[in-house]
Amino acid sequence: MRAATSRSSRSPPPCRWRSPPPSSSREEGVSAEVLDLRCLVPLDASAVLASVARTSRLVTVEENPYQGGWGATVAALVADEGFELLDAPIRRVAAACVPLPFADALEDQVLPTVGSVVDVVRRLAAY
Repeated sequence: MRAATSRSSRSPPPCRWRSPPPSSSREEGVSAEVLDLRCLVPLDASAVLASVARTSRLVTVEENPYQGGWGATVAALVADEGFELLDAPIRRVAAACVPLPFADALEDQVLPTVGSVVDVVRRLAAY
């Protein structure tokens, strides 16, 4: 299955898998190419590397815990096969490394927010 680019830009691409793109990023003056991987196996490595070649940056966004999440696999792919394409460090936005709480209020404290994604993309764009 091929990945799909749902928003094109020359700013850092948040690679995502089945999570909504940060729609408020445009409102805050941040533009980003969003790559929906659609599936992880097989991983569309060529689409990831092509996106990094266009933008020279990578941000992965996932609701999995930071440790052991699929974002690490994508980051490793780019570090191994596309390091020369990068103009800035790879950044990952993921859930905290704790068990997912049952209470909605606590879940909101663990999962990445649109604000946290926009903040990371903004800082990476200014790198």
